[in-house]
Amino acid sequence: MRFFLFATLFVSVSSFTPAPRPFGVSLAIMAEPTDTDWESEIMKLEKEGEDRLDAKAAELMRNIESSGLTPESKAKVDTQIAEIKAAAAVEE
Repeated sequence: MRFFLFATLFVSVSSFTPAPRPFGVSLAIMAEPTDTDWESEIMKLEKEGEDRLDAKAAELMRNIESSGLTPESKAKVDTQIAEIKAAAAVEE
C-alpha cells in the first residue's frame, strides 16, 4: 500500500514540473538584438549606393568617349543623364 501511495505521489508531482527546453531556445532568448540606429545604417547604405552609381556613370562616360562616337551622340547621352539626375533630385 505504501508503495502505491508513493508511486501516485511521485506521478502527480512529476506532472507539475516544467518540461526541459531545447538547447536552441535558451540561446535564442539570450541572443536578443541590441538597439541599432537603423536610420544611420540606411543613410550609410544610401550614400554607398550613390557613390557606386556615380563611379559607374563616370566609367560609362569614359567608355563612350573612348569608343569614338560622334559628338552628337555624346550630347544626346549627356542630356539623358542630366534628365535622370534631375528626376532623382526631385524624388529626394
